[in-house]
Amino acid sequence: RVGSSLARDRVPAKARRRQSMAQWTSGGRARDVVTPLAAATSGARLALAQAEAALQAELQRIEGARAAAVERATAQELEARRAAAERAAQEEASATAERQTRDAHAVVEVARRRAELEVHRLSEHAATAAAAAAAATPSAVGSLASPARGAMEQQEAARWREVPRPVVICVRGAIGGRALCHIPAAREWTVRHLKAAIEAEEGTPLKQQRLISGDRLLEDAEPLRRDGGEPLADVSLMRVDQAWASLLEDVSDGILSLGDLDEEARNDKEIVLAAVRERALELSDASLRLRGDREVVLEAVSRHGDALQYASEELRRDRAVVLAAARNSYDGRAFTWASDELFKRADFVLPALVISQDVLRFAPKALLHSRGFALEAVKLNGRALQHLPDFQDDWQVVFEAIVGCPDAFACAGDTFRASAEVVRELSLFATNGTALQKSRLRAALETAGAAAAGASCTCACACAPE
Repeated sequence: RVGSSLARDRVPAKARRRQSMAQWTSGGRARDVVTPLAAATSGARLALAQAEAALQAELQRIEGARAAAVERATAQELEARRAAAERAAQEEASATAERQTRDAHAVVEVARRRAELEVHRLSEHAATAAAAAAAATPSAVGSLASPARGAMEQQEAARWREVPRPVVICVRGAIGGRALCHIPAAREWTVRHLKAAIEAEEGTPLKQQRLISGDRLLEDAEPLRRDGGEPLADVSLMRVDQAWASLLEDVSDGILSLGDLDEEARNDKEIVLAAVRERALELSDASLRLRGDREVVLEAVSRHGDALQYASEELRRDRAVVLAAARNSYDGRAFTWASDELFKRADFVLPALVISQDVLRFAPKALLHSRGFALEAVKLNGRALQHLPDFQDDWQVVFEAIVGCPDAFACAGDTFRASAEVVRELSLFATNGTALQKSRLRAALETAGAAAAGASCTCACACAPE
């Protein structure tokens, strides 16, 4: 220990100072490095705290906005539900008022008809009493007043005969035939008017009524007087199930479509008829049996011709069904779904030409090459000439076509369209259409056709080998 102390004491003071300075310098350098790092760390922590505060504020803002949006959406939904409830209440009130008004009208009408019947009965009774009194009057007085009285009685009788008398219709139960009520009906009533009167008199709701005359179900729009004759004397009333009647009403109003119903409902003829009357293309959802029912398919194609594509193969061969579809389709498009067998028959193609000349696009070549058929076709529809290329240079066919439709001249052969005389006469005929202009047009076409035929013969002779 003494040695070490002596050794330390022998170290020069200058060296010790140098060593202390080195230690102090290294510590300063460390401080120079640590101080900026601490400052940077402090700044980062401050920035992180500020970012967290900003994020928290943004989250609070988003949460507030979400809550406000939810509140607005809830308020709008409540408002929409309230508006829908108000509309439903208004519609229900309107329907109720309309039903009450209809019922009141029916009651008033029934009362009026009964009053008319009573008036007629009293008038007939009075006339009978007057006749009896006249028979009991002394002959002298009768001889003096008979001419005037006779004329007045004849006028009164004629006047009462001219007044249309109401008809009393007996409504019977479909089962048993028991008389349910008697309805005084006007001669101009339809079956729907009678149903409304039955509802007011007997109580069966209109939509649950089915009226039968003989073996035929009566339609609502059908008049009581058929073919201008006497109205029905009695009808049978059949009541249908309320749930089924409600289903039929929903289908008629478009609330339900045939595609929404089960197989049994799609096989119900009355439900399918109610659907296709409003939406003909729903025939596609009907059962196979009803797609082959002529009445159902005719009802559908009478509303929309394209419904023919859903009919059975047998009905697509039916001449009346296809023609009805063509009348109710754009540009004869329904012919696309008709059976090919129909187009082989001239008795189908010719009436179809009145609807659209495009029926000739489906006609067989044997028909299109027949001159007699071509003449009949252009008489019915001049535009048919565009589908008859074999006869566009036949002056008689062209004449029949442009007489009925001057625009068909655009489909005539070059021989006629290049003739200045034909063009001039056609223009005059289209302007006034007199019989004289018609005969002059015919002569011009015949002359042009004969000239063309002569030129073709000359050319043929010149080209023939010697």
